[in-house]
Amino acid sequence: MAGHFDTKLTVELSCQEVFDMVSDVESYAQFLPGFLEARIVERQGNDLTVRQRVGIPGFTVAFTSYAHFDPPEHILIRSYDKPFRSLRHEWFFKALEPERTAVTMSVDFTLAPAFLGGFREALVRQFYVRSVEAFRERAEARRKQKTTGQEESSA
Repeated sequence: MAGHFDTKLTVELSCQEVFDMVSDVESYAQFLPGFLEARIVERQGNDLTVRQRVGIPGFTVAFTSYAHFDPPEHILIRSYDKPFRSLRHEWFFKALEPERTAVTMSVDFTLAPAFLGGFREALVRQFYVRSVEAFRERAEARRKQKTTGQEESSA
């Protein structure tokens, strides 16, 4: 079964700051719901091989993904490891103003046949919906921290 998810949002941070936040895969377990671990296995220039572990109580799955970075405008993540037959996860970042960025995330996936029976696509889709919200909240916290730091330094 195949699935698709995409979303657009505007973040009040620079394009580079948003790119840096999304490309920091090793921090995902600190703020993304269901994300238990991300470990960079190999790094070659703008390409990463990442071993990830995600799950919910009582169920965990690990898989390898491959990321390619085109800073600060684009990130492409692919996987062909179970639970996916194929995964294509893209982020696009476009500066609207110096401190305002349009973010588009698009995910296309096909799950391996034996993965979680009938509710599998809904579970993966919910994971991505929650991830987008977590990234939005993290960006807002960074914006507030940055604004507070600027106000303190000009006092």
